[in-house]
Amino acid sequence: RVVGSNPSGRANMKKIFNLFIYVAVIIYSVEILLFIFSSDLQKSLVNIKGKRIEIAKERNINYDSRDPEIVFFEKKKEIKDLSVPFYYSSLFADFEAFKQAKEKKQIIPFRGPINKKTLSCAEDLNYRIINNDKYGFKNTKEIAKKKFFKAIAIGDSFTEGMGVDTNKTYPSLLSDEGILTYNLGVQGYSLSQSLGTLKMFSDNFDYEYILLNYCMGTHYYRDKIIKKYSQIKDKENNTEKKRFSGGIWSFDTEDHKPEVRDQAYYVTSGIWLATSFVRQSIKNLFQKKIEVTNPKFKPYTNWFIDIEKKISSINLNEFSLIEKPFLELNKFALKNNKKLIVIFHDYRGISYYEKATGKKLPNDTFDELNYLEKFFKKNNIILVNFSKIAKDYVDGLTADEIEKKLPYLEIDGHFNEIGYGLLVQELKKIIN
Repeated sequence: RVVGSNPSGRANMKKIFNLFIYVAVIIYSVEILLFIFSSDLQKSLVNIKGKRIEIAKERNINYDSRDPEIVFFEKKKEIKDLSVPFYYSSLFADFEAFKQAKEKKQIIPFRGPINKKTLSCAEDLNYRIINNDKYGFKNTKEIAKKKFFKAIAIGDSFTEGMGVDTNKTYPSLLSDEGILTYNLGVQGYSLSQSLGTLKMFSDNFDYEYILLNYCMGTHYYRDKIIKKYSQIKDKENNTEKKRFSGGIWSFDTEDHKPEVRDQAYYVTSGIWLATSFVRQSIKNLFQKKIEVTNPKFKPYTNWFIDIEKKISSINLNEFSLIEKPFLELNKFALKNNKKLIVIFHDYRGISYYEKATGKKLPNDTFDELNYLEKFFKKNNIILVNFSKIAKDYVDGLTADEIEKKLPYLEIDGHFNEIGYGLLVQELKKIIN
């Protein structure tokens, strides 16, 4: 025996080391299993840009694979007033520029910067130069100079026109048709935020109509996020501070997997909730696959499955929650002698379902729309059922037309120029 050595100590260290190795192997083995059994959609979230490029190559779509920073500095050489885009955040309250603007009562845009050109986010793998007007909104220079409008458009990214050029948004297309329309859309905005934007800026214009786009089911989860984050306790003076004015998207990121945060109190329950998609994926292995009539519809098969399963976070009892923001919007319209038009639309999975599968949509697909139709009729609110318009249009396409004339962006999911064009024609009928 060597003097000073401790055999039992070395043995304990060896046990601890072996235990550490075992735990590491188990953790990595579980991670590998989770990845193997996760859905294709879940896997694609690991490399969204790479997946989009892969889809673009398959469909021969033009795309730009460069990073936005590279494109920005390249374009900056040509466009001197090109600036970095932003959406208003409560974090701005700590910036010196914000404080000075507030003291001087200058305009603080909800999106911006004002009077600058910016680079789009390339959701469809193509960068665009976006024109921000004197209030920071997405309007052409010609429209931004006007003061008298037929309509003002409010809403989220579908109104703002994500994925299309400034002159291809539906407010711009309406203006081209002789119905001059100002775009107050901000991506991710809820109904109450859209009303807030209208109250903040509408006094700068003369107009007759308020055009509000509403996407099926978006109010409920956005409303929950607003309630969760809009009131944050100020510990210093023990008062409530309103801090929510950025788009829903910024807080939705922070609220990722809210069911785990809100319901999991122990590690085991957290794992159980976080891996719910694994159990669902295993079930899907034993379920009948959905066959589509055209290869163009293959990327949407997971959505078709969800439609048939009626996978939704909305409870029928929650429909009444949507009444308040619409009543407030209508109250504002009546008070100011304006007419409110609500544009109801769904997402492309529903618009494509019947054409893609040859089957009828489940009867309860449009429960929310049916509820709102009765509610709007009771309160004399004009409704544009764009869900039906888009679906009827898709149902009428031939196999050859499906390849080039679908009304949604292929990679992104917002309306393309065709979709916005359909909407504009319907609005023309109503307004004229």
